[in-house]
Amino acid sequence: MKDLLKISVLAAGATFMGAMPAQAPKAEVGLLGIRLYDTGVTVVKKFGSPTDVQAVTFSQNNAMGGGGGGSRGPSGVGAPPAGGGGRGAAGGAEFVVPPLGIDQVRRPQVAGGPGGESGGAPRPAGGAGSSGGGAGTQGADNVQYVRWIYRRGAGSSVNFVLNKFNKVVQIEAIGVVDGRVRTAKGITLGSSLAQVIKLYSDPESYDVGSDYFMVKFLSKYKVAFRLTRETEKTPYRITSIIVSAGRA
Repeated sequence: MKDLLKISVLAAGATFMGAMPAQAPKAEVGLLGIRLYDTGVTVVKKFGSPTDVQAVTFSQNNAMGGGGGGSRGPSGVGAPPAGGGGRGAAGGAEFVVPPLGIDQVRRPQVAGGPGGESGGAPRPAGGAGSSGGGAGTQGADNVQYVRWIYRRGAGSSVNFVLNKFNKVVQIEAIGVVDGRVRTAKGITLGSSLAQVIKLYSDPESYDVGSDYFMVKFLSKYKVAFRLTRETEKTPYRITSIIVSAGRA
């Protein structure tokens, strides 16, 4: 009788465990001690004043539709970003704003350069000029963000994108090697694609350029990785880690 009771209890437990829903993947919530939706005050307390400030503005229609709008240049004409804004081709989540890459940090725009840039801030992905200045209102049809750029030597920076409520909605760490930059799963600048795939499984989507590619896990993990290589004979390594609140 006791054995029969034990069998019944074990069977009921197995049925209950089988009915439990699978746990959702644990998303990245921050980087370098700053969490998504922390305030700009929190960033300043930890990092001080930014080296550069860059405004990124989207058309409201483009921001909510397919393909997305780029950052708005001085002429007021948006340009399509590389791998950013709106829904991707597969309908997955996308970045809040197009992230910067290591090439843009290494080669910032100079005064009087293409696009009419007036300062040393890097151009955003997609080649559109920033509108310059802070996060002032640009009109009822526009959604604007501001990027705080903290340069950390040649080709390295940590960037924080803030929304109109002064909340961090995207964090970008750029560089070749920096042990202080580490995701919750242990990926850091300089890690390989194999290490990423082992920890995050199949990417949701890719962006592929002439000298880089980006793997995205924005829907499940709110993170993406940009990989570049120095020469054709060297392996691709992570040079950008982006943690983003995303836009579905």
